[in-house]
Amino acid sequence: MTDDVPPADLPPDGATVGDLYIAFDQQTGQLGKANTYKRAAIDIVRACEARDGEVDAMLAPRKFLGIF
Repeated sequence: MTDDVPPADLPPDGATVGDLYIAFDQQTGQLGKANTYKRAAIDIVRACEARDGEVDAMLAPRKFLGIF
């Protein structure tokens, strides 16, 4: 997941319209993979931050009898 998603191979010189269509369709698929990895990483970070916030709240000093 930490490796870059490689781009699709470009068609050779003299490629037909069909070859270009296939290459760009493959590139769109690679972009979809990259976006999935990014979303997964962001979700992991958000879950960790939420957990850390809960722990911080539990460890916060509490007042004794509402005075101290």
